[in-house]
Amino acid sequence: VMLWRLLDALWSIGGPDGRDVRFLFIRRHPLAVALAQRSYLDASHLSVRQLVEHWLYQQESLARDLDERPDAAARVRRLRYEDLAADPAGTLATIFEWLGVDDDAAAARASAVAVLRAVPFHGGKNQKKLAAFCKALARDGCGVLALEPRVAAAGYSLREWSDACGVQCA
Repeated sequence: VMLWRLLDALWSIGGPDGRDVRFLFIRRHPLAVALAQRSYLDASHLSVRQLVEHWLYQQESLARDLDERPDAAARVRRLRYEDLAADPAGTLATIFEWLGVDDDAAAARASAVAVLRAVPFHGGKNQKKLAAFCKALARDGCGVLALEPRVAAAGYSLREWSDACGVQCA
């Protein structure tokens, strides 16, 4: 996300053909991302709130960039991982249409759908990550929930996860 402007600028150096470059950003629920980062990156010293703030910084930066560059906005698509997991075929059809892939590419589309179906998607609230979030919420307090309005503006909810934990937050 943070390098897309550089990549866009590099591809456009060659002239107008470079302007046909497309960017597809796949985002996932910020809590799922934060908890994954804590487990596989050296981010165990960061709180869930700090990691969600980092996710928000990326999403809000991209939104500002697209607002400031309407010429680029048509070449950018943002996609929720959860939507891809729920409907791989429909989501891919939309992406292929946006890319201008015509009906002759039906076999490629079918292959892509087959690959996606073989991937173990965990849409919604991944139970393992939900359990980790509940543990962090009980330990670290409910401070992360103050980010709900910003997370909601990015198309997600923190409250749905906190409600599932049964932890009482003001």
